[in-house]
Amino acid sequence: IVKLILERKPDLSIRCRSTRQTSLQLAATNMTDARSDSVRKNWASIVDQLIAAGAEYDIDTAIRRDDLEQVKTLMKDFQHIQGVYNERPLRCGAKLGRTEICRYLIEDCHMDVDQFTPGSGYPIIKDALAHPEVVRLLIKNGANLKKRITWRGGRTGIWIVGDEATALHFAAEDGVPETIKLLMDAGVHVLARTVEPFEEKKKPQTALDVAAFFGKADNMEAILKHPKFAEVKRSVRQKLLDRCLIQGATSSWLAPDSDRPALTRVLLEHGANPNATTAGGVTAIQAACHGIGPEERAENQTAKDVISILREHGATLDLCSAVTIGDGEAVDKILTNYPKLANARNVDGYPALNMAVNMGFEPIVRALLKAGADVNIRSQSEMTGVGDTPLHDAASAGRLEIAKLLIDAGAKIDAKSADGRTPLRDAVRFDYISMSSLLLNSGASAEITDNEGKTPQDYAKSEEMKKLLREHPGK
Repeated sequence: IVKLILERKPDLSIRCRSTRQTSLQLAATNMTDARSDSVRKNWASIVDQLIAAGAEYDIDTAIRRDDLEQVKTLMKDFQHIQGVYNERPLRCGAKLGRTEICRYLIEDCHMDVDQFTPGSGYPIIKDALAHPEVVRLLIKNGANLKKRITWRGGRTGIWIVGDEATALHFAAEDGVPETIKLLMDAGVHVLARTVEPFEEKKKPQTALDVAAFFGKADNMEAILKHPKFAEVKRSVRQKLLDRCLIQGATSSWLAPDSDRPALTRVLLEHGANPNATTAGGVTAIQAACHGIGPEERAENQTAKDVISILREHGATLDLCSAVTIGDGEAVDKILTNYPKLANARNVDGYPALNMAVNMGFEPIVRALLKAGADVNIRSQSEMTGVGDTPLHDAASAGRLEIAKLLIDAGAKIDAKSADGRTPLRDAVRFDYISMSSLLLNSGASAEITDNEGKTPQDYAKSEEMKKLLREHPGK
């Protein structure tokens, strides 16, 4: 398509209205941003066509193509380049790992290695952290590692690394082990803390905390193996290891590429306590359970792998966690020794019985009821619904056989949650015909109002559901 358009001699100097880039600059950007070789080669071919057709071969494109000779040619008109790009060439080269181009720009063109302003408060070294040779070059030429890093632009979304950070904080996320070593060798302190930009209650955040949050096992190991970490007071080291173990076990949608099982193993091998708890009493196993849901998803297996590693190293499995991962053998063993735990709740206030129902673990539901679990126990969790009974969970998840089991055990058919929902209302909302029929035949009323003044009939969607409710309006 590009070839066909170029045959019509388009104006190659026009710029995209939003990015102010030419077609060549856009193609070169897509080339270096590509995630696969095939896509990268496709964009490289387009770049070649545009240059052959006479597009202005600018310095940004030359850097993206790693074309040192073209960079040298363009830098002869340095005043023009400086005025137009405000010293962007060095930042662009550092971000892309163009070591020789960066060397030329620093040593021959004397560009500032500590340039912060065009980066909105981020120094050039922050952009180079994935490329150890560039980082080495910047440090050698005097990059100021003592100056703290704070974003100076507008703020939207979620910010993980706090203000007044060091390059090591950002390297824990974006760097590689060799980068970590270079920065620590150069004197960046492993215990340096950031300043939380939003929270009123300031949380301590070291580079280890950042590595733990993003599940960067290799970077965490590089920090822990460095001699500077061994110099830290033992009690402080232990506190950091334990805190990171729990943080690393916690699933985060912000870090989809994390390797939490490997991170967990690294921390345990360096002395983290598998049974450590937060100030609120949360263990690493319990933190990992937050990543498990009734759906089939990758997070479930990751969390289970983390829990398996923790148990290998002596972590204690509590009842609610055993229920969450569906370990019926562990549940039976705990209930045999401590039957009163049948009414246990997890750290969010969600009962073990509700969890077993929600996950669809019928044998565990039976085991909990046999041990004396309250079939009408109420959830205290704001995440899952305050006041929900196990029957609410069965109704909203469509667990028909488990619902029958709960009703036979004495579940209250018309129990109301904190916001006035009944199990029937939940079943109707999700258009579960068989579940709604079971509840109605068991005596549920279709005329009970919730806190918004609506009855289950108001939530009916399908004609089949509306007909069912008309035929069973009340007890």
